[in-house]
Amino acid sequence: MVEYPELVQEKIVALKRLGVRIALDDFGTGYSSLSYLNRFSVDTLKVDRSFIQAVPKDRSVCVIVAAIVNLARSLGLTVVVEGTEREEQIAWLTTLGPMEAQGFLFSRPVPVDSVQALLDRFGVCGWSRGALPRSRKEPSNTALSDERGV
Repeated sequence: MVEYPELVQEKIVALKRLGVRIALDDFGTGYSSLSYLNRFSVDTLKVDRSFIQAVPKDRSVCVIVAAIVNLARSLGLTVVVEGTEREEQIAWLTTLGPMEAQGFLFSRPVPVDSVQALLDRFGVCGWSRGALPRSRKEPSNTALSDERGV
């Protein structure tokens, strides 16, 4: 993204034409910067786990997370917080309004044949528990993992 931004944007546009949604991962750290929100057509902003780990104990981090969430929403982006491991984190995050979360609080990585049971347990953004189709005709390569891809 850093070395060839024009090429990256072309590829993103082509993928979006196919219906692919683009997420900016690990926002707030490393190469994931504010300029990317303006330069690239992303749909989702994923708040890096390093911020979420300090919530709700570190007041300055809470202010940063709230600002990131509000910025993303103002731009019409979906917000995902990475690295949720404790109930107190979710309790604080819910004060910012609805958002998506991922982390060990919900599940460790699971093999693909265990995904349906996990979905039945938690539901999926806007779907009630057990409302998802119980089977699929084609095999799926979908697996749930933590934010490090483990």
